[in-house]
Amino acid sequence: MRHRPLGTRPRRVLMHIGFLSLLSVVVLFGESAALGVESVAADARSRLLVHIDVETTGLTAGYHEMIDIGVALTDEQGRVIDEVFIRMMPTFPERLDPGAAAVNGFSEARWRSLGAVSEAEAVRRLSAFLSPRLAHHVLIFTAFNAWFDQQFVASLLAEHGYEFRAFFHYMVLDLPSMAWSLGATGLTGAALARDFGLDPETTDPLSHTGQSGVRFNVALYQAMMAED
Repeated sequence: MRHRPLGTRPRRVLMHIGFLSLLSVVVLFGESAALGVESVAADARSRLLVHIDVETTGLTAGYHEMIDIGVALTDEQGRVIDEVFIRMMPTFPERLDPGAAAVNGFSEARWRSLGAVSEAEAVRRLSAFLSPRLAHHVLIFTAFNAWFDQQFVASLLAEHGYEFRAFFHYMVLDLPSMAWSLGATGLTGAALARDFGLDPETTDPLSHTGQSGVRFNVALYQAMMAED
């Protein structure tokens, strides 16, 4: 039986408020210009959630770099439509923080053996995955501790001539904030896995990737949407 965190959870509270007024909504870098115009445009297209989890060489976007990214495209109920995983070789692997390596097992030799692509190729593949959806859908960036993943994705895109806003809505969804609104106030994946009766993401550095992370994130989102 799934454990119920503190408080009474209103039925599908996230859907009732239309996703975009919850604590989980974060304004991207304070951008609020033309809000009315963007909202009208967004309402004319259906919304898809782009769940993203990244692994990196450290904590500081713009200095440290992404080494892989897991992406899962879902509808608002959390049904998976498509997913992609991209492993990339950072430009400055010597900047690797030992703490990051302990989490994700990165080394240049290992990444070469696993077929890591260049950052430019990674961006091309990400664009190819997202771009076909843009004509008919608004894509909402969704992540666990969203500011972290958002900063790294935005930084990588900018380095290769793309804008974050070319793909994603100016608001993003943060999963722990969504859980908080349901009374589950843990701030780690392990804590929220316990609250919602999920298997936690692996902590084995040889298996811990953006793909394992994004699949956990989708499972967490689905569990929150299923709350009575």
